[in-house]
Amino acid sequence: MVEPPKVSLATTWRKVSAAELREAIAKHQRFVRAQPEGARAIFTFCDLSRLAFAGGDLSGSDFTGAKMNGIRAHKAGLRSAVLYGADLRIADLTQADLTRADLRGACLRGANLSEARLVEGDLREGTIAVQDTGGELSPMLFANMPTDMAVANMKGANLSSARISNGIAVSVDLTDAILRNAKLMRADFRNADLTGVDFDGADLSQVNMTGAKLCGAILSNVDLSGATMDGTDLMGAVLDEKSSKALRELGAGNLPLSAEKLSPPMSERLDQHALWVKTNGREGKRLVLERFDLRGIDLSERNISGAVLRGCVLDRARARRTIMTLVDLSMSSLVEADLSGADLRAATLDRTFLARANLTGAMLNPVDIPTAASALQTRGASLRQARLKGARIAGASLQGANLAGADFDEADLSNADLRGAEVKEARFGTANLQGARMDDRSVVR
Repeated sequence: MVEPPKVSLATTWRKVSAAELREAIAKHQRFVRAQPEGARAIFTFCDLSRLAFAGGDLSGSDFTGAKMNGIRAHKAGLRSAVLYGADLRIADLTQADLTRADLRGACLRGANLSEARLVEGDLREGTIAVQDTGGELSPMLFANMPTDMAVANMKGANLSSARISNGIAVSVDLTDAILRNAKLMRADFRNADLTGVDFDGADLSQVNMTGAKLCGAILSNVDLSGATMDGTDLMGAVLDEKSSKALRELGAGNLPLSAEKLSPPMSERLDQHALWVKTNGREGKRLVLERFDLRGIDLSERNISGAVLRGCVLDRARARRTIMTLVDLSMSSLVEADLSGADLRAATLDRTFLARANLTGAMLNPVDIPTAASALQTRGASLRQARLKGARIAGASLQGANLAGADFDEADLSNADLRGAEVKEARFGTANLQGARMDDRSVVR
């Protein structure tokens, strides 16, 4: 473990002016480029409160123990920077690059780190060793303080492989953040919003998630030993066999129920729904289910238009050429499901997990829906924040679909029709887009 920084005893923080900061940034950039008159930026125990860092590159700089509350550092470059014990309350660090930054013992309470990059960041507790008047090392008053991220906005931040053990993250907003392989032992996530967080491979041992919202979160390959999950909302959370078993042993609620508990059974419900569709609702009963484990179900060539299957597990379901117009599958898991040739026009697949699913030739284009005023309303499919990593979508029609925030990394979208689709904040990564049809709205930039 890296030893705590050794600095002189500080009774006050030296105030830094905006002009001094600008000069330091310029010199630091020359230092990074090995140019003449360059110098590493060192602001240990300085007061930089409310100064503007926006866009500046201070990678590798040293802000140990600095007061940086309220700084404006949008898109700032702080790779490998030392922010040990720094006060970053209410700081604007949106889209900042803090890759491998040392944030041990830092205070990020109320800070805005939305879409920031903190890959391999160190956010463990920290102790700053200082010299007293006799020259001996002694801890400061804020020694052994954990990193404080309470009520911070960290939406969409990338904290892959970050170390946050013992961190305070009460009421933090980590919606759609990435924490793959992160070390989160004993972290306090009480009442946190962890909607859609990717925890794949994370160490969540002894974490406190009391009252946390984990809707649509990915909890595969995680260690949940000793975790506290009282009152957590796990609606639509993506679980594997290990995490599902661990959560049941921990007494977590809102877990998918076995299909065996359905009464009447699923087969009868499907027959009743078919009658409901055939008679336009005059007979039969609409299929409405939430939080049921229906993995492997065979729905091939059925008509389940208008069905509601929210937060259900439909992994490896068979739904080839199934009519699923206006179906609601939001926050459901359809890992490796076969939806080839399915009619998913105007379907709702918001936050649906479709990793490695087969949607070859599927129809997700708009449909005209009659309204109460006898007019027609055009409605497209919605896949907001859906995860389709590695999915096969070749030749599918996604015309006019809402794909905002969806993840298509490694997906096969060859010859797919994306004209008129909303692709704001959608991630295509290494997706195959060969032959895909696009227009000015749907072009992938």
